[in-house]
Amino acid sequence: MRYEQSLLFIWLAISSWQGVQQDLGFVAGLQPYGRPFKLDSLRDSLPNTQLRARRELSRRRPRRKYKHNLKRTVIRDAVNKHALCLDGSEAVFYLSRNPHSKHWVVQLQAGGSCGTYDSCLHRSRGSFGSSRNYSDYLTGTFVASDDPGENPMFHSWNKVFVPYCSGDVFVGRKGKDTNKFRMNMYGHYIVKAILFGGASSGGLGMLGNIDYIKDLVKPAAIKGYNDGGWFTLYPNFGETSDTDLPYFFKVLGFMFHKLWGGFVDETCRANMPKAEACLYGELVFKYLSAPVYVFVAQWDSYQLQELVHSKFPTMRLPPELPSEAEYLGKFGKNTHRSLRRVINSRKDGVFSPACFMHSFSADNVSYTSYTLGCTINGKTPYKALSEWFVSNGTRGTYVEKPLDRPECNPSCCSKLCIKCRKPKPEVIRQRNEPAKVIQGSDASFLQHTVLKNLALVLAGYMFVN
Repeated sequence: MRYEQSLLFIWLAISSWQGVQQDLGFVAGLQPYGRPFKLDSLRDSLPNTQLRARRELSRRRPRRKYKHNLKRTVIRDAVNKHALCLDGSEAVFYLSRNPHSKHWVVQLQAGGSCGTYDSCLHRSRGSFGSSRNYSDYLTGTFVASDDPGENPMFHSWNKVFVPYCSGDVFVGRKGKDTNKFRMNMYGHYIVKAILFGGASSGGLGMLGNIDYIKDLVKPAAIKGYNDGGWFTLYPNFGETSDTDLPYFFKVLGFMFHKLWGGFVDETCRANMPKAEACLYGELVFKYLSAPVYVFVAQWDSYQLQELVHSKFPTMRLPPELPSEAEYLGKFGKNTHRSLRRVINSRKDGVFSPACFMHSFSADNVSYTSYTLGCTINGKTPYKALSEWFVSNGTRGTYVEKPLDRPECNPSCCSKLCIKCRKPKPEVIRQRNEPAKVIQGSDASFLQHTVLKNLALVLAGYMFVN
């Protein structure tokens, strides 16, 4: 009898504790809709989720400090403003409002693009083409975080996060009536409806729209950042062509004109024979008036392995043949060449380590713990951006010199590399005035003040003697 009573007591205790968990809002561990999503959950369409129950629970749960800081906000009159997703649902943005701040961060979500009917149709059925299943709250990352430990420079700013649901790198202006696939590709209007920077496709959207946005928000000052949206005009591995342009440029031209009706910087467009060329950072950069900061690895893994037509071999990482290693050496040098104008600018900046990666900031926490931990001369990508921002462009540029073979920065050295470089490589540091580059063993070092101080010491020594 006592044994049966003991079992009954244990069963009642377990049942009661489960009830307490649900009453306290701990249902998140039992049902997928019991908590607001993080940014990476936007990739999940969750077709079987009961939206009403999920939203009711997300409102009921107390919001932890710094968590779920971005609240879903509708765009007023979205249909008439053409702020629509691929499937026709209304685009939204997420807002973290601080009434005591006059500063704003606008972050565009990454997410590639689509160039065939099947890929765009598949995209329209998920979160990269529809807003129907978006959560009420998101947790911001990188410059959209409210956590001063993660985002000390911008944590107190107002923040806007723009989900990517148009499939057109935020430059499209074609609706389903004129689009070849009968889908809405209205990324440019989504940006216009809210008010800048982003990763990958968001970085391309920044290049295409930043001066346009700058004119809209005058007299407010605006600065942009491009994380991984800096693709270069370099042929694929094994590609031979009668022209100087890579094959992907033709693919981009088809998507830009036939699918997107794309928008790019107007000054660049007026000076380029082909408008789609203005989506390449090295070509559009000289026409931008707003200050811009660029994050780009020497070897963009997305360009190397994803922006490759099926007629060409995919680059193996790490390289297995001498020809592959030679190609990667030239690819890294071309990336460095494409950044020369940024490196020499007095208002812009760049962080470019010898790494294999695509973007540095992302909505995947495990990924960003690796990419944002990459350093050049002790500076992480975030610290370099902050340094550039507070100095108005006079500091914050860190670029490693490319080598003939793909040897990686030790802070990001992975299985994709042939070998790691020696620790503590020298770097480029842009100062107030341009100066000549002194070649180092692993990188270039640019620091005008060092040259001035050295000259003063030599002059003093000669005077004394």
